[in-house]
Parts: sequence; C-alpha cells; structure tokens
Amino acid sequence: MPETSSPITDSLRLPAPDRTGLGKALAAERQAQGITQRQMEAATTVPQGRISRIERGTAHPALWEIAAIGAVLGLDAEIVITRREGANP
Repeated sequence: MPETSSPITDSLRLPAPDRTGLGKALAAERQAQGITQRQMEAATTVPQGRISRIERGTAHPALWEIAAIGAVLGLDAEIVITRREGANP
C-alpha cells in the first residue's frame, strides 16, 4: 500500500525513534514466537518487505498494519492522544 502525505496523515506519523522502537519490539516478539516474516505476511496480508521495513523503523506503519501484526502476536494496540505542549486548544 503506497504511503500518502496530507496534513492529517503527516500528523499521525510516528517520529523515527518511536518507529524504530515499535519495529524492534514487534520483531523481537515475532522472533520469540518463531514466526517468520513470510508467515506474518500470510496471516496479515501485510507484504513481507513492508513487515521488514516496519521492523527496521524505515516505514510509517498504518494503524491497521500495527493492529494486524499485533493480533497475530497476541498483542493489543493502544493509542493515546494527548495535546502537544504549546498547541492551541
């Protein structure tokens, strides 16, 4: 699925350190469960190459991708939205 850019999608993107941490955590859990990226692709319809980029922190994962991968791993995805310091109410 191609990545698109808009004010809304740009504001929802994770900063690189957060993407890297998320990706590493997903990769570690996948590996601990003995699931290959190809098996994950088959279970989620997220292409293997995309899974690799998510795990390395080089892709901007969509919420559905995080939820799909998490579901296979038995993880719940939670999203917390807070106002940024200095942002207008």
